[in-house]
Amino acid sequence: MSLNKIGDIRFAGGDRAGALKVYEESLEIRRRLAAGDDHGASGSELDDSAGDVPARDVPERDVLVSLSKVGDVRLAGGDRAGALKAYEESLEIARWLAAGDPGHAGLARDVSVALDRIGDVRAAGGDRDGALKAYEESLAVRRRLAAGDPGNARWARDLSVSLDRVGDGRSAAGDRAGARAAYTQSLEIRKRLAADDPGNADLARDRIVSNVKLAHLATTASMALPYYATALAIAEDLARSGRLAPPTPG
Repeated sequence: MSLNKIGDIRFAGGDRAGALKVYEESLEIRRRLAAGDDHGASGSELDDSAGDVPARDVPERDVLVSLSKVGDVRLAGGDRAGALKAYEESLEIARWLAAGDPGHAGLARDVSVALDRIGDVRAAGGDRDGALKAYEESLAVRRRLAAGDPGNARWARDLSVSLDRVGDGRSAAGDRAGARAAYTQSLEIRKRLAADDPGNADLARDRIVSNVKLAHLATTASMALPYYATALAIAEDLARSGRLAPPTPG
C-alpha cells in the first residue's frame, strides 16, 4: 500500500496529524525522485485529478498530487497559510506540465483543480477578489476543455462546478446579476447531463444545488418558489429510492 493511500485512510478516519505526517513523507520521497528525474517511478499511484485522461508518467506530477494532499490536510486543520503555500506550488508544477504538453486535457484539468483549491482557501480567508480571480481562470480552462470535447460528460460537469464557484464568488462580491448568469449556465449544463443519464444520482444532486443557489439569489418569494419546488421534487425522488445522500466512502 502506498504512503498516500495510508494517508487517505488516516485522513478519512479523522487522524489529520497522522495523515499529514504520511503525506509529507510521501512528498519528500517524490521530490527526491523528481530531482533525480527518475522516470521509473510509477504513475499508478496518482489520484484522479486528471480525470479519465491518463496523465504523463512523470515524477513531477507525483509531487503535484502529494502537495495537493498536504494542502487538503492543512486546510482541514485550519492552517490556511500552509494550505495556500502547498496549493500554489502544486499550481506552479501543473502550469509547467501543461505548458510542456498543451494538448493534454488531463494536465490542463490539473491546472484548473489547483486554481479551484487556491480560490477556496482565499475565499475562506476573506480574499474575495483573489478567490474570484482564481475561479475565473479555472473556468476559462474548463470552458476550453468542454468546447474541445463537447460529448465528454466529465468536462461538462467540471464546467458546471466551475460556474458554481464563479457564481459564489460574484455573489460574495455583490454582483447578483453575474452570479445569476453563472448559476443559470451551470443549471442548463446539469439539465442536459441529467437528461442523458437520468439514473445518475450525483447529477440529480447537482441540479438540487443549482436550483437552491438560484432561489437564494431571487429577490422575491414568487421568484424563488419555482426553484425551491424543483429542488424539493428532485430530492423527494432521490429519497424514495434511498439515494438522497451520497454513498459513504468505504
